[in-house]
Amino acid sequence: MAKNWLKEAIKNVDINDDIAILENPEVTRYLDGLMIDTYWPTILQSLKNNGYIYSPEDNPKIELELSYKLSRALTFMLLDEQFLFYRGSLICTREHWILHNETYLFLSSECDPKVVFEILGNSRFVGNPPSLSISKRHGHFYEIKLNAGKGASWGYYDDNRITKEIQKAIEVSTAMQDFTLDGIITATSIGEFLTMAYEVYEAY
Repeated sequence: MAKNWLKEAIKNVDINDDIAILENPEVTRYLDGLMIDTYWPTILQSLKNNGYIYSPEDNPKIELELSYKLSRALTFMLLDEQFLFYRGSLICTREHWILHNETYLFLSSECDPKVVFEILGNSRFVGNPPSLSISKRHGHFYEIKLNAGKGASWGYYDDNRITKEIQKAIEVSTAMQDFTLDGIITATSIGEFLTMAYEVYEAY
């Protein structure tokens, strides 16, 4: 069976290219169908529920994720009127799934630098520490990016648990955006903000 799909895939390779990527079409169809049929309805409904601009609006595009295993990725985003503030990617192989989350905080220059340093240096983010950039162009000053990933082998969690993880990631990232709409996190509110962020972005 392996030889058959390889022979067919090789026929479509352009010999003028410097690299060739071969996918087992049966595995690709299975993984794409799994994501569209089982997880996309939950993702779409969660995106719709938050009141922000979301993408994709329908018919998501599933793409190859370069890896040592055939991996397919479904990516979805939330935006305010100007900026992307959340990106999620559900990545599936035959062996496991991974949910990768990243969120962006846009804070004013009036925000206490000690608050910014507390987010950047927080011990509960140390496994995947936030990054900071400075912007002077868009009405905010500090741009902080938080990343987190969660996954497991198939069978460790059931589909219901996986969909709940996706829902929680979207809901928490939206709540973090709502919390920072004015561009300020104060010394008295940083604890509340971090408690929220730990639900998805904690990484030892």
